[in-house]
Amino acid sequence: MLADPKCIAVGEIGLDYYRNHSPHDKQKQVFLTFLDMALANNKPVIIHNRDASKDCIEVLESMMKGRERNGIIHCYNGDRDMMKWALDNGFYISYAGPVTYDKSEELRSTVKYVPADRLLIETDSPYLTPAPFRGKTNEPAHVVYCANEICNINNTTLYDFAVQLEYNYTQLFGN
Repeated sequence: MLADPKCIAVGEIGLDYYRNHSPHDKQKQVFLTFLDMALANNKPVIIHNRDASKDCIEVLESMMKGRERNGIIHCYNGDRDMMKWALDNGFYISYAGPVTYDKSEELRSTVKYVPADRLLIETDSPYLTPAPFRGKTNEPAHVVYCANEICNINNTTLYDFAVQLEYNYTQLFGN
């Protein structure tokens, strides 16, 4: 499947220590397997990181160092160490619904540190529904609320941001 031109990335892969549904060593082993498949097929990766930044960076360091189009840190959650490492190592930062939450001031403050050409947005449907629909099932149409919030933070228009997002997508995935 990875050889099919319609397959543009490997993911969502990574580590999740929040729920602890499986042992950390097993998660790392599976993560390495998927990273190896991505590298063998020259595909970017979509990284899931929940309460596991240190280990996530350690695993990624061992595999992804020196590549230019590494992928996306999906649903970025505000960990500054992870952001710095990701930007220094060819990753894009993607924001989802939490950037719109009233209590996410710290997360919103991180938006300013992401270069425009490394920024993406997402819905993470059906989860992380942005305000004003929080508590309801998320859907792709709600991504505009994330876009509006980031436009407000970066003092840009929705049109200019949309053009930048399309450029970023094309740079990463080559489509």
